[in-house]
Amino acid sequence: MLLGKNQAEMIQYLKDRPWFKGCGWVWDTDSGTIRILESLIKKGLVEKYVRRQKGGYIWHGYRLSKEYQEKEEMEKAFNVILHRKKKKWKKLLS
Repeated sequence: MLLGKNQAEMIQYLKDRPWFKGCGWVWDTDSGTIRILESLIKKGLVEKYVRRQKGGYIWHGYRLSKEYQEKEEMEKAFNVILHRKKKKWKKLLS
């Protein structure tokens, strides 16, 4: 899946924490940030969520989708296994 530069960078920010209005970071403007996030929702990488706090305040935000997080974990596990196999083959060949 091809991502634009802004989309790829926003994914990196979302790995650290979700986005909601007033969270401390935006991409040029709130509407510009939402536009990029909505495009990532269409690709299945980001999801909307609602968080309720005491006092009835509701946060509407965006975070990495569960599917994306699971895919990332699987890729990390695969890379660890691949790295171990490479080390094993190097040892056998030397």
